[in-house]
Amino acid sequence: MTVPDGWLRGWDRALLAQFTVATHDQALMAALPVRFSALRMLALCGRTVIVDEVHALPAFMRQTLSRLLHWLGAMGCPVVLLSATLPGDISSQLVRSYLDGAGHPHSATAHLDCRPAYPGWLYAAASDASLIRIDPAAAEAHADHHRRGADLRLHPVRHSSCTDPEDTPARESRLERITQEIAPVARSGGCAAVYCATMADAQTTYTHLHTALDWPDGGPDGQLLLLHARLPGHRREALTRRIRTALASAGERPGRLVVVTTSLLDMSLDIDVDVVVSDLAPLHTLLQRLGRLWRFDHIKRPAWLSSDRPRLIVLDPTDHRGRTLLPPAWRPLDSPFLPLATAAYLARRPEQPLTLPDDVQQLVEAVHGDADALARTDAALRRSHTLHQARTRTEEHHSALHLVPTWHDTLSLSDLHRQNLHPREAATRLGSMPRRLLPVYRTPDGRLTLDAAGTQPLPEHRKPTTAQIRTILQHTLPVPAAWVASRARDHHVPAPWRSHALLADLVLLSQDAGDPTRPARFGRHRLHLDDALGLVHTED
Repeated sequence: MTVPDGWLRGWDRALLAQFTVATHDQALMAALPVRFSALRMLALCGRTVIVDEVHALPAFMRQTLSRLLHWLGAMGCPVVLLSATLPGDISSQLVRSYLDGAGHPHSATAHLDCRPAYPGWLYAAASDASLIRIDPAAAEAHADHHRRGADLRLHPVRHSSCTDPEDTPARESRLERITQEIAPVARSGGCAAVYCATMADAQTTYTHLHTALDWPDGGPDGQLLLLHARLPGHRREALTRRIRTALASAGERPGRLVVVTTSLLDMSLDIDVDVVVSDLAPLHTLLQRLGRLWRFDHIKRPAWLSSDRPRLIVLDPTDHRGRTLLPPAWRPLDSPFLPLATAAYLARRPEQPLTLPDDVQQLVEAVHGDADALARTDAALRRSHTLHQARTRTEEHHSALHLVPTWHDTLSLSDLHRQNLHPREAATRLGSMPRRLLPVYRTPDGRLTLDAAGTQPLPEHRKPTTAQIRTILQHTLPVPAAWVASRARDHHVPAPWRSHALLADLVLLSQDAGDPTRPARFGRHRLHLDDALGLVHTED
C-alpha cells in the first residue's frame, strides 16, 4: 500500500498550519543543516514571522536568528521583532541581516540608524532599505498614556554563600530581607512576586516563607505558590494558568497571593502585582519584572502601601566589605558581567525614581549596549567586561560554524545540507541540553504508573498513542544532563519507546508508590521528589 512518507506524517507537520505558535527554537532550526530544515523553511516562507522577546536570546541564538532573518529577507517574508529592552547594536545587527538577505549588502546599509524606536516602532523596507519611524507626536502620546514613576532600589544583603570573618558584624541576610518585604502582604493582604536566581533558591525561599510568616485564613496553602521549571509539566501548566487568571486585569483578584518563582514570569505575561522582590539579575531582566509591577491603573492597592509609585527591591549579594559577590550557584547562568554591571550602575545612579517608558532605553544601553564607560570605573568590572566580550564572540563563532550559508553563497540545494552534524551538535542553544526525566511509581504488584495512586498506568507493551505521549511528556522533568549521566539499566525507557523520537531519550525515575520520597540513585547522584518543592537533588 502506498502511504504518505513519514516526512509529512511526523510531528513537524504542525509547522505547516495556517497559524503556528512555537518557541524560538522551532524557527531557528530552519537555519541549521539538519533533518527537516527544508520543511521548517517551507513553513516560514510566505508567512508573517513574529519574534517576541528578542532581547532574551543569548549571543549563540542571536547569531542563528541573524542568519534566519537573512533568508527571510531573501524570500520576501515580513518580519516583526518585538522587545521593550533591546540594545541599539543588537537591533542594528538584526535589521541589517534582514536587509542583506533582501539584496542590500552591509556596506550599503552601514549609514542607517537602526536603533529601536521605543516606545513605538521602526519599519525597514526590504524594497529600498528605507527606514520609517513612528511619528514623534504619536510616540509622545503613547508614552504619556503609559508614563509612570517607579523605584528601582538595590539592597545589599548577605547571601548564604558568602563567608565572613569571625569579627564581621552581623548583617541582614537574603531570606530576612525577603521576609521583611513580604510580611505586610501575608498580614494585611495584597499580591507579590519573589523572583529567585536559581530553582534551589526558589525552593529555599518558599520553605522559609511557608514557616516564617503568620498566614491568616487557614495558612499558606493557596496563598503561597511555588513555580519553577523543574515541576512536572502538568503541574506547571496548571499553576501558570492559575496565576494568569488571578493576577489578570479582569476577574476577581485574590485578597492575598505570593508567588515564588524564577524567570518564568519575566515575559509575555499580562499580570499585575503590588510588590516585587528580585534577586540581582541583568538590567533588562529587572526592567521586564518592573513591567509586572502596578501594571493596571484600575487595580485597588492595599491600604498599607503608602508609596505613590511602584517599588522593585533588588537583592544584591555582597561580601563582608559590601562588594557584590555572586554566589557559586549562579555561575551556570548568564555572563557574570551583566549582574555585576547592573549592581554597579544602580549603586552609582542618583536616588531618584525612574520614569517609564522614557528612561528604559538609556538604562538598557548603559549595561547591555556600549558598557565600556561603565566598565572603566572599576578594575574588577573591567576584567569581567573583557571576559564577557570574549565569551560573546566565542558563542557567535560557535553558532556560525553550523549555520547554513547565506543565499549569496548557495549554489545548489545540497549546500544547505553540506554538513553531516549529529543532532546534539547542531542545536539552537549552546551547551548540553537538559535531559527529560520521567518519575514513575512502582505499585506492590509491580506495575509502573505516572501517579502514586496508580490511576495512570505507564504504557509499556504497545506503541503509545498521541494522547498517551502528551500525558507522558506532561509528567516529565528537565534536569541537568550530569545528574543522569551514569544511569543504570533499570532507568532506561521501555523497549517499545526506543524507536519513538520524543520518548527514546527519556530517563525513568522509579520509586515505590508507598514512599515517593525515597531517592533513586544515578551514579554519584540521588534524586527524589517532593510534591511541594518539585524535584530535589542531593549529591553524595
